[in-house]
Amino acid sequence: MSRAARHAVLALAAAGLAAAPAAQAGPPAMRLGVSDTATIQKDPTQRPAALANLVAARGTTLRIMQRWREIARQAPPDAATARDPGWAGYSWSSLDALVRDTLAAGVVPVVTILDAPSWAEGEGRPAVSPAAPAGTWRPRPEAFGAFMAAAATRYSGRYPDPANLGAVLPRVRFWQLWNEPNLPNFISPQWRQTGPRKFAPESPGIFKALLNAGYDGVKGVQPDATVIMAGTAPYGEPWPGGTRMPAARFVRELLCVDGRARPKARNCRKDPAKFDVLAHHPYPIGPPGRHAINPDDVVIPDFAKLTKPLAVAVKAGNVFPRKRKPVWATEISWDSNPPDPGGIEITQQARYLAGAIYVLWRQGVSAMIWWNLRDAPRGRGYQYDLQSGLYLRGSTPQQDTPKPAVTAFRFPFVAYRAYSNFRGHGAAKLWGMAPRASRRVKIQRFSGGRWRAIKTVTADARHVFELRVAAGRGARLRAVQDGEASIDAKVF
Repeated sequence: MSRAARHAVLALAAAGLAAAPAAQAGPPAMRLGVSDTATIQKDPTQRPAALANLVAARGTTLRIMQRWREIARQAPPDAATARDPGWAGYSWSSLDALVRDTLAAGVVPVVTILDAPSWAEGEGRPAVSPAAPAGTWRPRPEAFGAFMAAAATRYSGRYPDPANLGAVLPRVRFWQLWNEPNLPNFISPQWRQTGPRKFAPESPGIFKALLNAGYDGVKGVQPDATVIMAGTAPYGEPWPGGTRMPAARFVRELLCVDGRARPKARNCRKDPAKFDVLAHHPYPIGPPGRHAINPDDVVIPDFAKLTKPLAVAVKAGNVFPRKRKPVWATEISWDSNPPDPGGIEITQQARYLAGAIYVLWRQGVSAMIWWNLRDAPRGRGYQYDLQSGLYLRGSTPQQDTPKPAVTAFRFPFVAYRAYSNFRGHGAAKLWGMAPRASRRVKIQRFSGGRWRAIKTVTADARHVFELRVAAGRGARLRAVQDGEASIDAKVF
């Protein structure tokens, strides 16, 4: 994309943001956000520009990956000290600044806490290895719960800001407890050997104790905070004792539910899993509608493998609070080409992104966090990093160039073939999430070298619109609201 095109996108973003408050009837049907560990988290000098790019992409949320071990390098002498956010042994300053800057930019932080300090790992710790990395070995629940109470106190909206006399640190309302606990990268061991070639799940129980302790720690300070369970990784070996535990198997074990096809709850009401939001990382294996191959792997269209046992567990009282849980996708992406020669074509990335939002929405997923805001530094080579950003990386965020994915993120729109005859004529099903709620959207078709309006629809109070139009295979369609065009979609 040219520099002129980049400035046009950013100018349009600013205009849309200025108009939005008066026109919106409610929040969009899906919360959209990003992670950006390399710049927003680690480079305070570049943070304002990167956050401005996130706002220009109409992102509302930043997922912050905060390592427990980086704040709590030494063990507190007792439980009361561990719960005290002012203890001199804690190092909060980097997170303080990140939370301040994020909220000042109008972006909501979701803070993910992961990786135990060595002093908080469990007994019997083997040598650090790929099977048991540092920070993963049976983290002690009581230590985690005390730390989460300290974190929730510090970011309660009432705690004095040590860097600004007379001010308080802003509040963090969304806490995610751990990351991908079905991988040994984050929880070890995954399995317990019970006999020759026999294994029992171990990581779900380790994680459940962490989750419940962390939940109690947060809620004891902020009863109305939202606690999100760790997002599970999508893939695992489909046999007991493998390196990774498949996501659906892990969630069933966590929720005390047996049976893949017909889930049935065991009685775990005395020890329910505690969380407000179930999360998963549905990294794809192709287009957004393609299902996983292994039965317990969970990619974009496979959320029923998680929500069915969740519903069974809620009904049985195996989760707390005993009520319906929202579902979030807290990591997802595709690499693009450019810059990664192994990624998908850059316009296809945008169409897949919009398609992912639709497929997730259709399954009841209410938030999606994209990895990353900008492409990662090349480092050792493209094969080692994710070049999945919404922006092509420049030397600074000011020099970053929006990919077509930015348009898809700002105004998701998809077109799917409803039916088609042998000549290619037929109908297409359209779906979109408009920038503004309760406002008209024009549907346009590319024909004769230009875009022509073919239909008008009104977005609902959650910004969503759905309709069918006459359009066969290969037709190019887009949506336009108040002069802003969506990504164009091609009917397949």
